[in-house]
Amino acid sequence: MSYQRFAPNVHSLAIWLLSAYLFYCLLLFYAIPELMAYTGPSVPLGMRLRYTEDEAFIWLSSLRDDGSFYYLYFYSALDMVFPALYGYALFRAIRYLLQLTAQRWRGAQKLRWLAALPVIGAAFDYLENCSIIAMVVGFPEFPESIAAAASLGTSLKTVCMAAAMLTFLALLPTAAVSRTRG
Repeated sequence: MSYQRFAPNVHSLAIWLLSAYLFYCLLLFYAIPELMAYTGPSVPLGMRLRYTEDEAFIWLSSLRDDGSFYYLYFYSALDMVFPALYGYALFRAIRYLLQLTAQRWRGAQKLRWLAALPVIGAAFDYLENCSIIAMVVGFPEFPESIAAAASLGTSLKTVCMAAAMLTFLALLPTAAVSRTRG
């Protein structure tokens, strides 16, 4: 697969990255604090590294009816858009940076698989989101396997997204040098 197929217009890429960042700010500074208004100091499940079925039950108990409504009809709607947005934006950004890096270092072509990290992270985010929605809908009863799937999705999402962000940040200096000298 050639780099040119995914080579973005720099302005288009900047718009995608800015959109993902602004959407993240909407979640971080509005939607999550609103959700925490229902749960008190209890951190939302999607913001933890991992959790047990009992911890999920305690968090779901803290939602009560109003919080469950907010989660299902507002927060989860935003949280279903965000993975696609950040997954696509970071995929394009990493592919673009690898393309620039490949102009100076041929070994960069062997690292193309790194562009898949944000897409894989987004897939795990969807596993987490769907599992948490199933737990909210089925509360107070839900299978232990759903809590385990949600926790696994959260953990793997976090690992993939951390690796994607580190890849993005690591490629920036090399790509910047390639762009100015190329």
